[in-house]
Amino acid sequence: MSAKSTLRFAAAALLATLLPCFPAHAAEQHFRPVAEQYFRPAAEQHFRPAAEQHFRIDLDASEITAAVPEPLSSIRGDAVGTFRLLACDIFQDPKRPADNAANIWVEAVVDAASYHSDSSARDKTVKTSILDVKDFPTISFKGGSAWTDVQHTSDSAGSATLKGELMMHGAVRPFEVPVQVSLAGDKLTGNGEVSFNYTDFGIEQPSILGLKAGNMVKVTFRVVAVRAPQGL
Repeated sequence: MSAKSTLRFAAAALLATLLPCFPAHAAEQHFRPVAEQYFRPAAEQHFRPAAEQHFRIDLDASEITAAVPEPLSSIRGDAVGTFRLLACDIFQDPKRPADNAANIWVEAVVDAASYHSDSSARDKTVKTSILDVKDFPTISFKGGSAWTDVQHTSDSAGSATLKGELMMHGAVRPFEVPVQVSLAGDKLTGNGEVSFNYTDFGIEQPSILGLKAGNMVKVTFRVVAVRAPQGL
């Protein structure tokens, strides 16, 4: 595979790790409408066994941060917390032409209960009253991108947008996330941010003394992925 083809794969691949902020429900059986524009079920296309490229996230080297404006944010600023990925795998489908929808399939899962900020009281409130991690323990994202959608800034760096669906708090919504990515040997590094309205996923705005927090969350990420051994 050429350096540019590998970079296209890298850019699309790392997009899947961007999206943790609030938890997903076990509604994966409904996780289909947008994704099926890009993919066939694995049983039909034998996707994974045919993969030419497989990258796995380095969980310890990757970081995801979510920021929501506090009530009276002009004074108090944002409530900022981090989340931890449970898993993320990236596969290339060599059978699908580069100009035919998605060449890359990405699956990512985030631990909603891993939320951590500079306040233990906030952490408890976020996990129990806002994220409901007992009922919605994870956030899941599945999606893909075509190689032809990658914009190159050099032979080893570029940008792309992953199109797919985010499962969060029992709801599924179409989602697109831009990412900047670089490739160095077997290591991919992706950086970016995306903002969205979390109330679209049925999550209520937290409030203090009747003053509500902002309804937008900004997710910022730095993701590192490494090439998996052949056959894994």
